[in-house]
Amino acid sequence: MANAKVAELKQKSDAAFAKISRQLEGMEPHLDRSDAPGEWTTRQVLCHLLFEPGWKPLAVLKSFSTKDLPEIDIVPGQCDVTPERKKMTLGQLKGALSTRSGRRCSAIWRR
Repeated sequence: MANAKVAELKQKSDAAFAKISRQLEGMEPHLDRSDAPGEWTTRQVLCHLLFEPGWKPLAVLKSFSTKDLPEIDIVPGQCDVTPERKKMTLGQLKGALSTRSGRRCSAIWRR
């Protein structure tokens, strides 16, 4: 049962990453532009999805269960655009997001 849920979660994560990758095609020149004043830029959205630098998802993922779900504190409107992330290309941001989505953390999915 647990393996089926993990496989389903991995499948959904992979599908979400594929969708956002398609949506980001051709966005490099527009990375720091917003549609309107007060709207987030593409860079800000991607940094928000990355969480704060140094955040380790493994402890949170290990705490998941089918009951007694863990609480995760997410601050609405917070995007951590650090000086390092400000210099990142779209490809680098996607690579960092890929790492966060679990593509490079395959050991997590096998547990």
